[in-house]
Amino acid sequence: MQNKHITVSIPLHGSMPLTLIQCPSGSFQMGGGALEKVPGENPQHEVRIERDFWMGQTLITRSQFSSLMGGADRVRVNENSPDCPAAQHTWLDAVEFCEKLYAQLHGRWSEFGLNSDLNYHITLPTEQQWEYACRAGTTTKWFFGDDHSELVNYAWYGRNVSDFSPIPEVMQKLPNPWGLYDLYGLVHEWCMNDIYNYRDTIKPPISYPSKTDYSSHVSKALRGGAVDSHFWHCRSASRSTLSHWNTESDSTGFRVVLIPE
Repeated sequence: MQNKHITVSIPLHGSMPLTLIQCPSGSFQMGGGALEKVPGENPQHEVRIERDFWMGQTLITRSQFSSLMGGADRVRVNENSPDCPAAQHTWLDAVEFCEKLYAQLHGRWSEFGLNSDLNYHITLPTEQQWEYACRAGTTTKWFFGDDHSELVNYAWYGRNVSDFSPIPEVMQKLPNPWGLYDLYGLVHEWCMNDIYNYRDTIKPPISYPSKTDYSSHVSKALRGGAVDSHFWHCRSASRSTLSHWNTESDSTGFRVVLIPE
């Protein structure tokens, strides 16, 4: 069943609007289930999402990134469509995009149908928010069930990036039950938090590395898999990691969340 909650549409000059889908508060079991048995995804544990939040319906596209960042998008030969995901950007780049978008929208929340008595924060999703939105109330390996043969209907995966010119645009596959596209495959998605062990804590740690100190390495979480991922790495619980300043991956992008403060 498709999500019927509030959709927020934010116009961006020179690109498709930024559409965010409401994800209602609730709880879910985070991590791999009994049949998945992946050490980094266990133990499975309950997470409570205390407040509604809004998540980007799509990954941030090249044109959306450029519209806000002044044409600073990095372009590879296979990423020459404006509606491809904005890839080849560091975690720091993604956070800077969120900061600039917040500065542009601060105080204008009522223009987009939001409660003007609240302030909102724009950021990358935590792993908890990402997995909660991806699962959309489901408990199976994929939001469509436990049989990966259906994955081809929802994701670009299992191919070399060089097979595509351009790399696939967003929204070419089916969405999840809440109307979110490309959660599996296409490009890995930066999360706000550092990678962490579920056995040590259930609260995702978030550090803010220096924008100028490239000698440090903070391992940030990635979700969703990419176009060159095996199907097993495109599950709701699957996790990976990359240094916060790494730009070497053609298949790493991001989407944003809007959260009431």
